[in-house]
Amino acid sequence: MYKKLLFPLAASAMLGGCANNAPLIAPDQLATPANITCIQLPEAMTAVDEAGILKLVTETRLERGPYVSEKVDADGTYYRAPQGGISMFQPGNPGAKRGYNDGGFYIPNDPQKMPYIYMYTSMDGVPHEAPAAGVGCADVGYAKDPVTKKISVGLMAAVGGAGGVAGRAAVKHSSLSYGQAAAGGAIAGALVAYLVNQEMGKISPVTLVKDKAVLGKLREMSLQAVPVAPQQGAATSPAGAAPQ
Repeated sequence: MYKKLLFPLAASAMLGGCANNAPLIAPDQLATPANITCIQLPEAMTAVDEAGILKLVTETRLERGPYVSEKVDADGTYYRAPQGGISMFQPGNPGAKRGYNDGGFYIPNDPQKMPYIYMYTSMDGVPHEAPAAGVGCADVGYAKDPVTKKISVGLMAAVGGAGGVAGRAAVKHSSLSYGQAAAGGAIAGALVAYLVNQEMGKISPVTLVKDKAVLGKLREMSLQAVPVAPQQGAATSPAGAAPQ
């Protein structure tokens, strides 16, 4: 319960509480996009800002990879980074360590408004798992649970082995595995990198990030968002089953 209440310790201690002064947003109160889209960051982007009364330089980095639309509100769309894809660091702060977090960036519908970066509140950092070289939006797919209608989004990979589970967890603590082979034979693929439906805390806009070059580039890249296709053969672990 308490793990969902704060920023990761490293980030909150490093920034002295200056990372965020905007209201937290409960993701379960936001809608899933009617059409899931993806924005590819071909390389990492680093926003550089000054934070706090000491004006320490803070670097906020968005790692390379596919960023997938996970939530929408009346004013825009939240694009989720691959696991641990958002990190913060103060190079001038002795002993500071880069802390990786789940999150992404928000693109307002109004083209006159700037995007912002967001993170999910948690007491723990998240290990960064970089997509393999060359992996991008073309490799992303999604599957919908036929019962709950919940959508899982991830990277696609071939899976073999008739009549059994090609199973290990793609991401620690997730319920999403490499998938299951159908009784009649192997499925074509499975979601292997959990991007959207992990258990999360609340969305926290990172208001200190005001680097216009980086935010402007995100706005520009959003104009080239591509649709994500449903994967009929993809499978996730059964509800409540622990991944192997």
